[in-house]
Amino acid sequence: MQPWHSVLLIVLTLSLFFYGAYYQEIRDESEAPLTLSYEEDFSVPTPEDPSDPVLVPKASKLEQLADSDNWAEHRVLLLVENGTPSLTSLHSDALESPLFLDKLVALLEQNPTAKEIILSPFQSNAFKQNESQILRALFSTRSASSRRDGIYLVCRGHSIKSSRLLTNTVMQAYRNAVSGENIEQPLISRFQKYKEKIRALEERKHDLIEQVQLSSSSSMGANIEEIALQSELMETSNELGLLNEALIQIDSIHKKNPSPLALLEVERIANYKAIPELTRMANRLREILANRNTDPFVRKEVTRNLETTTVKTVNEISAAIAQIKSETREGLKRKETLDERMIDLRSKEDNDLKSSPQYALLERLNSEISRQNKIYLSNFEEWTTAKNAFRFEEIEIMK
Repeated sequence: MQPWHSVLLIVLTLSLFFYGAYYQEIRDESEAPLTLSYEEDFSVPTPEDPSDPVLVPKASKLEQLADSDNWAEHRVLLLVENGTPSLTSLHSDALESPLFLDKLVALLEQNPTAKEIILSPFQSNAFKQNESQILRALFSTRSASSRRDGIYLVCRGHSIKSSRLLTNTVMQAYRNAVSGENIEQPLISRFQKYKEKIRALEERKHDLIEQVQLSSSSSMGANIEEIALQSELMETSNELGLLNEALIQIDSIHKKNPSPLALLEVERIANYKAIPELTRMANRLREILANRNTDPFVRKEVTRNLETTTVKTVNEISAAIAQIKSETREGLKRKETLDERMIDLRSKEDNDLKSSPQYALLERLNSEISRQNKIYLSNFEEWTTAKNAFRFEEIEIMK
């Protein structure tokens, strides 16, 4: 055997050894349970029992997945102009929120090639339905000890190409998410929970207003203002009843038949804006197609026009449903306002009403909702400052 044969055998042996070790680590990582990091809550979470034999291996597998030396890691610095740690930490909360993860997954669904490059090395038969969990493990945030005005966005992959691609995808999805956010649908999880808390208080208030209004209805003689309020309340309640019936009908039909065109059975939808004309046009086109003697060229054009008409009809149906929901929300707010006016009117002349426990509870609820809204608005304004003054600055740190 020639000397170079021996060298070649040694090289091949070492290559196979390292490949085997690397393959085993990738396999272990792919089998790891990809549990997400804990979300902040307003209440202290119940600590998990470290002695639980199921939890220990899960934690160790996750650490292996996150700390593996085989990652290609790419970092960018997210900077907030004139930022402080409290402002930059809000970006960390937003990037790690489940809502942002959903938006990132949606963006990848629109870009299948990028999705394949980023996720395919981690997927197996066991993980086909867990892309979100896999993706959650591939990016995170870290504090930047040298910068008070920034945090690191850290993206990982099995190659430099995939880690850089994930970084660009996360940055694009984040810019889109931040620009599309509003105070009613916040990106940060704890803001969402705070908003839900306020919404629950408002629902309690709405129920209590109805109770107080009904209990006081026979306690006074009617005056002109009360008659006007009662008339408007009745009209608003009747309209809400019709809207509610339409929503129930939409839900029932959709469960039986998921086709949007099936919702044309709902009168409010069938009569919405351009839908009647589109329906007539579609029926005429179908009649032409039903004639077997129709010229092939004409049939082709009619088919194309029918497809276009169907798309327009579906879009109009979607707009009609959105309109019904919007009118329902506005109607509920209007009814609540009218109920409050009625209570205020009666409380000025009815001492028994003002001294009732329900009225006192309503007053306390109003104060609490006002206080909670001020707190939420203050926090959201701080977040608005943070999100209106951020940028990504690339840092070439890879391994």
